[in-house]
Amino acid sequence: MAGLVVLILSAGAGVFVVGHYGPQLNPWELIVPVVLFGLGLGLGLGSSSLMLIAISGAHPADAGAASGLATQWALALGAVLFAAALLLCLLLSKPPARARSQPDYVRRGGERRDAERRCLGRLRLTRE
Repeated sequence: MAGLVVLILSAGAGVFVVGHYGPQLNPWELIVPVVLFGLGLGLGLGSSSLMLIAISGAHPADAGAASGLATQWALALGAVLFAAALLLCLLLSKPPARARSQPDYVRRGGERRDAERRCLGRLRLTRE
């Protein structure tokens, strides 16, 4: 039980650190959440893992089958959640803007160069 509490604290610490520092986050600022996460895993795996909880009601003769069933359910659930997240990202993303035809670029070559300069300026890159 102590491992679960420390894992929840590490998740909260991670959310706080990422929310506080934002995009300027330095990897070393995540040291406390990562150490808490490792401590929580160490405490949790030694005393009560999710698999032990899942097969706790099975008879000793059926422990192997129960473990396999719990593992298959976990794998199937992970695959379904990953597919749902991927589908959601694809459905909510904007379609790409329609590309211009080649003659349009040839006629307005300066417009393309200006667009490239603006894009490079946003990324703060310089062309050599």
